[in-house]
Amino acid sequence: MIRPEASLRIARVSAALGLVLSCVLLGAAIGLLATGLFTPEQTMDWDRVADARGGLTAGGAMGLVAGGYLASGLSVRARWWSAAAALLMAAGTLWSLALTGN
Repeated sequence: MIRPEASLRIARVSAALGLVLSCVLLGAAIGLLATGLFTPEQTMDWDRVADARGGLTAGGAMGLVAGGYLASGLSVRARWWSAAAALLMAAGTLWSLALTGN
């Protein structure tokens, strides 16, 4: 039998994990968008791959820090709503990248 405090702890941890992962995805999408906007078009193919990887890494790291900070101070419901909002923003960012061809 699961105790109520254990299920509350599981809910808090799962909501925090969902928020952190969605913030990492949003940060990586924004980092990829930034590298597409700020790298010159005349670079070689491998340079663009390295720049995109760096943008994904830096954006994901910033998203990890921001998600961890947000998850520490929000309630369970606010964590889930923030995770949903971050996922929608990440999907919109990736959709705009797909439409513009970056």
